[in-house]
Amino acid sequence: MDTTPKYIKMCEMAEEIQEGWEPKEGNCAYSLRGGAYILFTQVILIGDALGRFKFDHTWLPRQDQLQEMINQDCVLHEQIELFGEWCNPYDEYQRDHCRRMQNYVESLASFEQLWLAYVMHEKYGKVWDDKKEEWVHL
Repeated sequence: MDTTPKYIKMCEMAEEIQEGWEPKEGNCAYSLRGGAYILFTQVILIGDALGRFKFDHTWLPRQDQLQEMINQDCVLHEQIELFGEWCNPYDEYQRDHCRRMQNYVESLASFEQLWLAYVMHEKYGKVWDDKKEEWVHL
């Protein structure tokens, strides 16, 4: 599980992902106040308590949770093929774009970062800007 400062920031700034988070057993979160990691073994949060908790914590989705967010209509081998094409694009007519995408993918240091970037690109049309430390539209 990636708990690097970069992944925490990527998750924190992925508002679309955070908004959809419903804390569940087995989730990992980062406390924005105390800087501690939490692995849920049991979740009993309702109403205002849930809202306050989500405000103070950033969900750190695992790789399998990120994979579940992508194209549920595809069978596994199709998902793997699409992901592979995204990671290593080739189009002889758009070589500059492909080179930029390959450099972008190579800047990601873990499978969680890679899958989060894929989800944000495919679902929301955004890429991670390391300098600004935020997701930007393509």
